[in-house]
Amino acid sequence: MPKNNDPSVSPDTILREMDSLGSKAGEAIDQLLAQKRAILESAHSKAAELDAQIQRLNELYKSSVGRYYIPPPKTEAEEAGEETRRTRRDRGELETYAKEIVAFIACSGPKGVSGADIKERFPEVKSGIRDFIEKYAGVQLRDNGGARAAMRYLPPA
Repeated sequence: MPKNNDPSVSPDTILREMDSLGSKAGEAIDQLLAQKRAILESAHSKAAELDAQIQRLNELYKSSVGRYYIPPPKTEAEEAGEETRRTRRDRGELETYAKEIVAFIACSGPKGVSGADIKERFPEVKSGIRDFIEKYAGVQLRDNGGARAAMRYLPPA
């Protein structure tokens, strides 16, 4: 590149040279990015092949020994179970919850509600529904006297 103090070099010449250098640098960057992309794709494909081979060997090991050499990854549900902690509900919360169930049954009208419907809507009820309502809402639930599959809870009298 010519020196700047040389009076014979015009600014247009310098600008043209800089543009050509910029375009050459851009082409070099594009080539490097293409090479990087190709390297990453081959690395990902090789990693996938290795993972498949490791899994196959792990299955063979389990079939011969009865346990995995590398334990299988935990499912999302198992991971979530470890992170969440059980919290105790106080009696006030349980009473409010029981009253919500009674209101749900009362809204159903004279046809009543099945136990499956109650447990679907209120999944926190782990024990028997009738006992839970009697203990925390202080209300006796009625039922239609049907068999277990056909039994429905009726609103309190």
